[in-house]
Amino acid sequence: TYIGAAVTLEKIKDDSSAYRILVTDFNSLTAENAMKMRSILPERGKYQWANAEQYIAFAKQHHMRLHGHTLIWHESIPEWIKQIHDTAELHTVFRDYITTYVSKTREDVLGWDVVNEAIADSGGGFRRSFWYNTLGEPYIAEAFFLANQANPHALLFYNEYGLEENEEKLAATLQMIDRLTRQGVPVHGIGMQMHITIDMDMGKYRKALREFVKRGLMVHLSELDIRVNPDREKERFKHFNYVAAKLQKDKYYEVVKTYLEEVPRNQQYGITLWGFSDAHSWIIHHLKKNDWPCIYDARMRRKPAYNGMWKALSE
Repeated sequence: TYIGAAVTLEKIKDDSSAYRILVTDFNSLTAENAMKMRSILPERGKYQWANAEQYIAFAKQHHMRLHGHTLIWHESIPEWIKQIHDTAELHTVFRDYITTYVSKTREDVLGWDVVNEAIADSGGGFRRSFWYNTLGEPYIAEAFFLANQANPHALLFYNEYGLEENEEKLAATLQMIDRLTRQGVPVHGIGMQMHITIDMDMGKYRKALREFVKRGLMVHLSELDIRVNPDREKERFKHFNYVAAKLQKDKYYEVVKTYLEEVPRNQQYGITLWGFSDAHSWIIHHLKKNDWPCIYDARMRRKPAYNGMWKALSE
C-alpha cells in the first residue's frame, strides 16, 4: 500500500528532521498547493513549470510516486481567468490547460485528482462554482476525457470531502459517478479527503467505502488528518493531553484498519496524510484552529497517532 504525504517542499527542505521523515516514512507525494492552477498558470500563456518540476524531481530522487493534485478546482483559479467573459474563450483556456499540463507531465504523474469538490454540501446537486456557472455541468466529464486523452496511462480521480459522514453528499457523488460511468467517462477512482475528527462515525465511513468498492473504483484516502477538537464544540481540548492523544491514536488505527479491511488490494490506491507534522498543518495555519491533527508533533516527534497508524498497516 502506498502511504503518502501532502507537503509544501519549501517548508521541508530547510528542516532536516522533516526532510528525513518525508523520505523515510512515505512512498507517495502530493503537492499541497504548488501543482494547482494558480501556481501553474498565474498569467495567460505563462506556464510556471518549475512549480511542478520540483515535485517531479523530488519524487524521482526518492523513488516516490507523485500524485497530481489537482487540475480543476474552484478555489484555485487565477484572476486573469475570472476576467474572461466570453464562454467560448473560457472553454478554450480550460481545454488547453488540461491537455497541456497532463501531457507535459505524462511520464511522471500517473494519478490525477481531475476534478475537486464539485458537489454541494447540501441539496444533493452540484456546487454552483465558477466552472459550473460558466461551462455548465459537462465541464466535469470533459475534464476527465481531456486528461485521459493527454495521458491514457494515468489513473483519474474525483476528489471530495465529507463523503464519510455527509450522506446526502455521498449519494449525490455516487449518482454523478454512476452517470459519468454510463456515459463512458474515464473515472477510475475516488479520493475521499478525510479531514475528520475523533468523533467520526465509523459505520458511515465503512458504508461509503463499500459503495465505492462495489463500483470497482480505486479508493484513495487523499487528505487524511484527524482533529481532536470537533467543529461544533469550541474547544474540548485546550492542550494536547494524554486523553486527546489516545483518542486520536485509536481513530488513526480504526480509519486505516477499516480501509485495509474493506478495500481489496487491487483497489487500494493508498492513504495520503495532509501534512505529517503539526508544525505545518493547514488546520492550524489556514483554518486557525487550536488543534493537533497530524501523526508527528510540531517538533517532528512521533505521536501515539503514528503508532496507531503503523499498527494497522503492520497487522
